[in-house]
Amino acid sequence: MSSSSFHIRPKAGLIISIVSIIALVFVVGIDELWLKDARANSAKPDFSSFDNVKEKKAAFFSYLRPLIDEQNARIRELREELLSLKEQSALTEDEKAWLIALAERYKLDLESAPDKNDLDALLKRVEELPASLVLSQAAIESAWGTSRFAREGNNFFGQWCFKEGCGLIPGRRDEGARHEVAVFDTTEEAISSYFRNINSHAAYSEFRELRYQARINEQPIHGCVLAKGLGSYSERGVHYINEVRQMIRINDLTPYGEAPCRDLPEPEPTKNQDMATNKTTNQEADLPAKTNPSSDGDTTKQLAVSQSDSPAG
Repeated sequence: MSSSSFHIRPKAGLIISIVSIIALVFVVGIDELWLKDARANSAKPDFSSFDNVKEKKAAFFSYLRPLIDEQNARIRELREELLSLKEQSALTEDEKAWLIALAERYKLDLESAPDKNDLDALLKRVEELPASLVLSQAAIESAWGTSRFAREGNNFFGQWCFKEGCGLIPGRRDEGARHEVAVFDTTEEAISSYFRNINSHAAYSEFRELRYQARINEQPIHGCVLAKGLGSYSERGVHYINEVRQMIRINDLTPYGEAPCRDLPEPEPTKNQDMATNKTTNQEADLPAKTNPSSDGDTTKQLAVSQSDSPAG
């Protein structure tokens, strides 16, 4: 395992579940160290101060793209660890503990002590997101960084939380609703949470399968192709998917050409539009969401389409 990873050396007699908890603390700690380092290197522009649309878009992409690239770089390091373990003849107890912690973080249910068969399941989740897709969703969900939630809470992806006081109360929240829009200390934290959401929530299993098929067939991981798996992100369903694709195409965000954005057939409507009941915190913020932009940029997020919180492939 590379020098960037942590190593657990349990004493004899400690059960693997205890070791996995310790390993999880290390996983979270590494995330916090990265976020602290990234926080020192980024300053969020006031996107509402731009009168020129082209300049606003350029500033938006210039601000978010390095943060997205850094998150993907961290994921590549984790993937290298997993691929390295696949080449080994057997796993040590330390490595099993590390895998348990990683599986917990990515909501992958391991029925027993991890073995090499679990590595493929993890590799489906510990995977990069195309910057074109992330930028497109961030632009849509935050109104190019001008929404109240992006300005005051660094929330560029409309993620919810349910503990009173955990976030900002939407201006148009339905009577009796308890959700708030999560607040993050930094944009880096919001991006990290968004990545975990897409890479772990059951609602995005189709997204992960599309990405996996592209990977094993040695095809580009194209944002417009993967957008088909985002039907659960918004109650608008296929209209939201098409908006994401249009955003990628119009802003020339993909390095692979616009053909997949232009030529893909319209996706089928999602069948289950039930309200999700999964709980979240403003650190996990792991729920699919609906967008209802109001005239003042106060973007309200509502849950959509979640059959359960059990992990899916």
